[in-house]
Amino acid sequence: MWLKPPEDWIKMNTDVACDFRTNTMGLRCVARDEFSNFQRARGTVMYPSVQPRIAEALILREALSWIKQWRTTKCIFESDSKQLVDALNGSQANSYFNTVVSDCIELIKHFDEVLVIFTYRSANNVAHVLSRVVCSMSYYKQLLDDSLEDPIGRPAVEAPPVSSGEDEELSNEDPQA
Repeated sequence: MWLKPPEDWIKMNTDVACDFRTNTMGLRCVARDEFSNFQRARGTVMYPSVQPRIAEALILREALSWIKQWRTTKCIFESDSKQLVDALNGSQANSYFNTVVSDCIELIKHFDEVLVIFTYRSANNVAHVLSRVVCSMSYYKQLLDDSLEDPIGRPAVEAPPVSSGEDEELSNEDPQA
């Protein structure tokens, strides 16, 4: 179950969905306030797909970069990628994944109060469902406040191709569920 952030905080949930039939990935981040009210969302489709852990790191990096333009205090970033959250709190090795994690760490330095925490997929359902929808889109999409329309009224530039990595299945299901 999704838990509200503390008063005056926002919570940004990030997630990735893979469509192995089309070799695409939907990446989505969703911000809500302490009343569970939708604040904004952003998503893109990547093709060809990359390793899920890399995609999880890329959407977190995108969320950090995007949200810091809006606010830099009292932000919680929630991911159902334990591997990513652990990497943010641990040592770095030499790999593309860890390069993206290092980028995230640098972006976090721009925030006054920030948390990056792990959540089970069952508590990350809104971001997960939206990332599945993004897989069927062929362009970047951004939603702000209560708007259901693209803020500029048209799709932005398609995401650039990303080098393909090995496909891997990561289970983020809540063992209690």
